[in-house]
Amino acid sequence: MFESAGTGMALLDPNSRFLKSNRAFETLVGYSEEELQMMFYSDLTTDKKQSNLLKKFNNLITGKLDRYRSEHRYLHRDWNEKFGSLTATATALPNRKLVIVCIIEETIEL
Repeated sequence: MFESAGTGMALLDPNSRFLKSNRAFETLVGYSEEELQMMFYSDLTTDKKQSNLLKKFNNLITGKLDRYRSEHRYLHRDWNEKFGSLTATATALPNRKLVIVCIIEETIEL
């Protein structure tokens, strides 16, 4: 389901490094899953609200927030901006490792 979803999806570690991504997200940003695994979420956003984003991700991990939703500009590999709506939540995997689950829907503009 994750791989075949038409909406962009990614799993991040608590430091916002990519662990896994699906094809829809990879197409949105122009990077393969292997390339994304060497990157942080903030490497793909052009917004000035990056520090706020990291605080929100931390609040998800610590349980201060259940869910975070925001609009972002994503920097595609070819340096064009893409627009997307992010919904993020934290969850524990079966091995009890906490991850941030991101669902990103491409939009026309912010």
